[in-house]
Amino acid sequence: MSEFPSDDLVDDDLTGLVNAWIDRVITPEETVALQERLKSDPAARLYCASRIRFDSELHEVVGPQERMEWVEVRRMVRSGTLGWEMRREQTLRFGPAVNDKRGGSWRWWALGLAFCGLFIAVFLTFRRPPPASAAPVLSPIILRNPGFEELDLSKAPVPLSNAIIDWEDYFKLIRSNVVEIERHSGGAIKAKGGKQVAMLIGSTFITQSLSRENKGPVLATPGMTLVLRGWAMHQQGMSPAKLQASLQFVAAAFPEMAQYEAAAGGVMLAGEGWQPFTIVLRVADDLRERDGIYSGRPSPPPRLDLTGRELTLSIKSPNPPQTIILLDELTILPGY
Repeated sequence: MSEFPSDDLVDDDLTGLVNAWIDRVITPEETVALQERLKSDPAARLYCASRIRFDSELHEVVGPQERMEWVEVRRMVRSGTLGWEMRREQTLRFGPAVNDKRGGSWRWWALGLAFCGLFIAVFLTFRRPPPASAAPVLSPIILRNPGFEELDLSKAPVPLSNAIIDWEDYFKLIRSNVVEIERHSGGAIKAKGGKQVAMLIGSTFITQSLSRENKGPVLATPGMTLVLRGWAMHQQGMSPAKLQASLQFVAAAFPEMAQYEAAAGGVMLAGEGWQPFTIVLRVADDLRERDGIYSGRPSPPPRLDLTGRELTLSIKSPNPPQTIILLDELTILPGY
């Protein structure tokens, strides 16, 4: 997805108008103001197009309903001694798509937008019928890089990196790291298996799109249960720390995160040293009309039926900045 124009080219009035149109609360007066702004301001057209591309990616999950179409017609006219001149006719149309005798389609306008930023074709959607049923369990669920050994730090000058292979699907936070723990701790701590562990500092998380041995995704099924097990260490073990996990459907990640939670659980970590943990993640029996959250917008995304949607595992430390949690040797299995 293309990036938005820089903040100095986008003012609050334009942001408000575009948000109102996307959220379906725009007034007739605001519609006129948005039309005039898009006709006269190339930066506004680029910003509007970028916002709409993001929302169309999200709403692709749910199905098309409305349309906004920017149309510009250019005619070359020769008049007497004045020679050739260009005449333009510009129109911004809102509402359902109509038949166009010139044979255009929304894909044609999208192509025009990609080349010159003048045509915008967008379908906003709220819901589409969910898949008939989730795929049956054909092969076991696996975790990629469960022991955090894929990035070999043994020859690195610094025994710590924030590049956690296979655990940065959709999101990346600098407070989540992979570390060669024995070298990092001066020999005070050894990994539970191998040499490396994940280190979560303060409030942070790691994520992985779940898959099966046959490379197929793990799909949400009403009532399904997955059990996350592993080893954890709370380095400042004087006070308990929280460790949470959830199964989510990520509808969009950039520029605004939009996700839906299908299951969640957690444990408290107390004491010192490595300790085993188990978190049971049971998907709700009714996945219809589930609420979601945006990261950068107070209004929520459309409600969604999560049945048959691809699941992502998120492991989170919701703790104060000084808290350090180590993770190693993770597994996830079906529960009953």
